Amino acid sequence: MTRRPDPAETVRTVLHELRSRVGAIRLAVTTLQTNTSDEELMKSLLATADRETLRVSMEMVAVTALVTCLTDRSAPRSFDIGHALRNAVTLTERVGGRATLGRGSKAIVRARPRGFESALSSLMQLVADVDGETIVSVSTKNGAVTVKLARPDGSHAPGGSLVKNLLAGIGATQIPSDAGLVFRLEGVSP
Repeated sequence: MTRRPDPAETVRTVLHELRSRVGAIRLAVTTLQTNTSDEELMKSLLATADRETLRVSMEMVAVTALVTCLTDRSAPRSFDIGHALRNAVTLTERVGGRATLGRGSKAIVRARPRGFESALSSLMQLVADVDGETIVSVSTKNGAVTVKLARPDGSHAPGGSLVKNLLAGIGATQIPSDAGLVFRLEGVSP
């Protein structure tokens, strides 16, 4: 299992990243207040502010899932990842996101269950970004379960401390990939 991150340090780092997003929104708004003669610039800045506001909102939901994972002191247990993924897709759709559960979603994993589904939902939303969809696929090999979250075109694999710590919070290890967010969980033989 992946070493669990220090909760206090994790929250500090994630909040720093969120402040950077808020700073981008503030810069766009301030520029709009002082320069209203260039219509193309105004449209661009409004689009930037809108997109960054949606991202901050998604990331705040992910912070809630992260705190749940970080404060979970329960023992890891075995459960069906397919059921957890279906629930995470439902959670994602409830907040306006789009996710599709692809092939091979039947596997038993060993992890801390509290917050697992909300963390998966947050990861799906972060991969989809503000205007996309996430395709979810699962594979098993040598006792490990690999999950891939990707946009249909294979683009946009989010990074940063929020993603890294959400993965650590659910006991996952990220696998480097150019085609989405790929991570491995401890599997359980049937």
